[in-house]
Amino acid sequence: MLKKHSILLGIIISILLLFIATWHYPGGSQVDKNSVGFDWKNNYISNLFGKNAVNGSYNSARFWAIGGMIFFSASFAIFFVEFSKKIPAKGASKIVKYVGVGGMFFAFLIATPLHDIMITIASTMFLIGMFYITVFVLK
Repeated sequence: MLKKHSILLGIIISILLLFIATWHYPGGSQVDKNSVGFDWKNNYISNLFGKNAVNGSYNSARFWAIGGMIFFSASFAIFFVEFSKKIPAKGASKIVKYVGVGGMFFAFLIATPLHDIMITIASTMFLIGMFYITVFVLK
């Protein structure tokens, strides 16, 4: 049963860890560098991954946010591997598997200083994988 629901469980854990990270975020946003805490309107999720918060304080949310990204990336990598097994065309199946897992590896690297370039690579790979999945779902 755990294997059957591992993707859902991983996504739930990921969301919980990211919410915990928002509670531990010391503060600062692009609107007000002296604000306290994480503001869903004025902060980006990527603010949770820096060594220091926008206000210059040590970012105690980083540990939780990186844990959330690990579970997020691993859960979606498992999704792409499992979904690729359901695609009858071998070539498309391999593309979904490798592009999906590769994209999730690069998605995890968004939590590093390579943030900007990793967003482009991860997004592109994710969209290619989702395109193939969409085509085979609609067939």
